[in-house]
Amino acid sequence: MKNNLVITGKRIVTPEGELEGYILVREGIIAELSRGAPPPNFSGERVEAGEGYVLPGFIDLHLHGFGGLEVGADAGDLLQIARELARRGITAFLPTLVPLPLEQMAAVVEAVDRAMEEQSRAREEGRPAGAEILGIHLEGPFLNPAKKGVLRSEYFLLPSESAMEALRWGGSGKVRRITLAPELPGALELIRRLREKGFLVTGGHTAATMEETLAGIEAGISSATHLFNGMAPFHHRQPGPAGAYLSQRRVGCELIADGIHLHPLVLRLVLKCKGMEGAFAVSDATPAAGLPPGRYRFDERWISVDEAGACRLPDGTLAGGSFSMAEICAFLNRELGLTARETALLVSTNPARWAGLAKRKGVLAQGREADIVIADGQYRILGCWIKGIRQLPF
Repeated sequence: MKNNLVITGKRIVTPEGELEGYILVREGIIAELSRGAPPPNFSGERVEAGEGYVLPGFIDLHLHGFGGLEVGADAGDLLQIARELARRGITAFLPTLVPLPLEQMAAVVEAVDRAMEEQSRAREEGRPAGAEILGIHLEGPFLNPAKKGVLRSEYFLLPSESAMEALRWGGSGKVRRITLAPELPGALELIRRLREKGFLVTGGHTAATMEETLAGIEAGISSATHLFNGMAPFHHRQPGPAGAYLSQRRVGCELIADGIHLHPLVLRLVLKCKGMEGAFAVSDATPAAGLPPGRYRFDERWISVDEAGACRLPDGTLAGGSFSMAEICAFLNRELGLTARETALLVSTNPARWAGLAKRKGVLAQGREADIVIADGQYRILGCWIKGIRQLPF
């Protein structure tokens, strides 16, 4: 039978903590997870993880590119990005699209559709297909120019159903997540409509007040895009969008947890405020991610990556990230002292929850898809399986 696998190890990371035992996978699904030794008569791939961490695969809900390639209208590039991500322990992701003319955005949605179909064929044949493409995240075009960040505001639009019609409401249903600014005219009506159609709506690139943000949450915003970045600042008399998102338990907070976009103290404060279940890490990776310091193209402009990994436009504006999720895991362990279980919450369990995938992904547990990573103590990736299919040597 295909996709049958047993992994034994001393540090299998579950929601309850670490255990010494085994994970048994049948047909790409975790069939057993237990202490002790696996059944002696098991037929399939056998892997001994030793002292390495056995973790749920990382899930990145905000990623613009990797390894010199950008999310765009080339399905082949998307598939190559997926392969590169699997080498870094990412087992599922949402390719994220910057604002462009609507016809170009629609072309990217169609390319994502083609790439997802190719991945499905590969999995049916038992071939490695790289990190699973979950759909697409549209970061815009319904954003506030006052908080454009690195994005090109000439392509921003006011919220409207006609714009979504031009995008064919996500083509074959492949648009999963949409970032918008809730203070814009027509935003609340569109948020309600998007939620009715099953989209995940997230607030970002916004100059909203606290009250305007709370109205957006009431309309259907379920998470904040890169909290604190690309939004009006928090002030003790004017809490703004950050204050609103931090105050609402029903809203998840996306964090670019690379130590560049947010100070480690701010990350600690967010986790104290939201609890370990209320936040999730993303990379906001650009095509420069996975490459050495230098100059790279992103969204038809040049960005520079310094020795610390900061991506910037020539004017100094931060321009996305250069860290992989594995590097973010190492940072969270090193700078915040998070355990492997706590780190897995931020990079696997919580992203799955806030993307509506908790019944399928995000934890090592019986009945979940066998998206499994083995990493050493510095979160260097030693092995990766997606739905039980090996993606790289161990």
